[in-house]
Amino acid sequence: MSNLPWIVAGPILRRTTENRVCVWIALSEQVNIELKVIDPNDHLLGISSSASQTLHKIGRHFYVALLEARPLRESDKFPKDQLLYYYLNEVSSKSSPNPFNLSDCCLPGHEHPSFFIPSKLRKLVHGSCRKPQGKTLDDEGNEHYQDAFSEVAKLLENTADNLEERPPILCLTGDQIYADDVSDSLITPLNQLSQKLMGEDIGVPMIERPGTLKHRWRERLEKHSGLSTDRGKNHLISFGEYAAAYVIAFGNRVGIHVSPEDKRVTAYLDCAKAVRKALANIQVYTLFDDHEVTDDWNISGAWYDRVRFSPMGRRIISNALAAYWLFQGWGNNPDNFDDEFIRIVKDHLAEPQYTNKGELFDLVMWKHRKWTYTLPTSPPIIALDTRTQRYFDRPNSTARLMDRYSLDELRINWWRLKERGVEGPPVFLSATPVFGFDPAESGQSLLSRFWVNPETIDAEAWILNRKGYSALLDTLLLRLNITNATFLSGDVHYSFVNKGVYCSGGKQFTGYQLTSSAIKNSPVSGPYLDWLNRAFGVVKHYRGLRSLVYIPAYKKPFFAISNDDAKYPVWRACITQVKDERWNRYVTNVPNIGLIHINHLKVTRQELISPLLEQPLVFHIQPTDVEGTKELIERHIPATS
Repeated sequence: MSNLPWIVAGPILRRTTENRVCVWIALSEQVNIELKVIDPNDHLLGISSSASQTLHKIGRHFYVALLEARPLRESDKFPKDQLLYYYLNEVSSKSSPNPFNLSDCCLPGHEHPSFFIPSKLRKLVHGSCRKPQGKTLDDEGNEHYQDAFSEVAKLLENTADNLEERPPILCLTGDQIYADDVSDSLITPLNQLSQKLMGEDIGVPMIERPGTLKHRWRERLEKHSGLSTDRGKNHLISFGEYAAAYVIAFGNRVGIHVSPEDKRVTAYLDCAKAVRKALANIQVYTLFDDHEVTDDWNISGAWYDRVRFSPMGRRIISNALAAYWLFQGWGNNPDNFDDEFIRIVKDHLAEPQYTNKGELFDLVMWKHRKWTYTLPTSPPIIALDTRTQRYFDRPNSTARLMDRYSLDELRINWWRLKERGVEGPPVFLSATPVFGFDPAESGQSLLSRFWVNPETIDAEAWILNRKGYSALLDTLLLRLNITNATFLSGDVHYSFVNKGVYCSGGKQFTGYQLTSSAIKNSPVSGPYLDWLNRAFGVVKHYRGLRSLVYIPAYKKPFFAISNDDAKYPVWRACITQVKDERWNRYVTNVPNIGLIHINHLKVTRQELISPLLEQPLVFHIQPTDVEGTKELIERHIPATS
């Protein structure tokens, strides 16, 4: 017997529009299930089709479905700005439907999980970086044993019936699990859960049974995988272990527990009920950063080649991406993954010993290019893939986070959104901040100029490769004519709001960088971040040559970039930090989730809600001062005639 509960994970509300409602769920048994959507009067509005009701067998006791409910008639649409509910039934030709017991997922006063589809976004929640053994520190460096994800559930409970205040969307912008740094107290339970789900301890090349390794990083991976993490001694290896980590992260229905002496992991596990309730009652959209896969994932061309040509390393990355697809990517946009993609994953997991199926599995996972997605909301949301579509100028140089093909795909996606009639400046999801924290990025930039390996200094900021930086912003400004936008990010383990102004080609782009990090992984350097930021200054200037313009090598300036736009196509950027109005801080490391307020299609403020603070930190987004900003740029970087 597997001793697994019937519901292994979920339900999780995923991609939801006026045309379909998607709910993800994982079970330990093969049954027939259906999804139904109803209004507050129990009138049936939509039901899942027979095709989407298929439970995919992933392991011996692991069955997963992404149910898609469509309106009853093709001409109908789900109503907007109205509270809706969904429920799941086990269906059989021999008996009446048997409803799933989802009482632990319901908000107070509601009999079923609930949601709504906004005609215009007024609120959304975002967050990142939730590590089981991660510290939760206040800004004075004192440790608390809490998990900020609980604040999402509290927010939904307090606004359950007030659609003006209730956020309809949750964006998780990276590091939902930490595959490369698993605590000693969790690694054995995760491997045991993996074996229950999959039916066996499935290995990778050179590691037949991961569960037999005592010190798995030092014993095997460090020498043979090509991976470069230095975070911890335990690393996930098999697909089953990655899946087990997600099962724990997304609600721990399987009841994993550790010794109470491990207070950090205990706080993470104690948040499970709140996680289940939150994920069931809000549309969930996600991004990967590196830790869903491994630390430093695709950080440089040398890293990419080293790991890809290691059979062990290549398979570990493939396992991570397959698990990401199953638990995260699939629900972001089901249309990005066709039947062939799903079949290749299932065929390999069913018979992992067959070399040909394994090689095809590796190839498809490594070369899939449809991890990005868009949401046709107003304002629209566009998720950027900054991990699998990079361009490397040299093997050990800092990467351009998006190559020319991904930027072209961005242009196509924007055209499609405009065709659908969306309104408002776009909101971009980027795992790494576009307008980042200068004290950290300046140090990395200096070391990068002396050819320090990016793996050594974790050099992955957008600005560290100015060709890639300008390529993104020039694409938005000059090719898509987007002059205002908001970026939501995580990654860095501290939170801030920056205003960035970018001038190129005689036009100006204004963007706000809203960063919420971490949910549970505060850095020990946190108490010094705000002081360091003030020491460096709250206004920073950058410049460079536009990368989307061809300049013959003999015409490029050799020692310095001229400011003569008539002679050289120069871009300039000015980044200004925004201060919290209540606590008088520019940057904080308290664990938090970010609540974004949107008024008349424009982002107006970010509130950082933390279990350590009685009141949230509030960062107001000021109206764009075009002339003042232009004068500020010209004062620091005067144009020459």
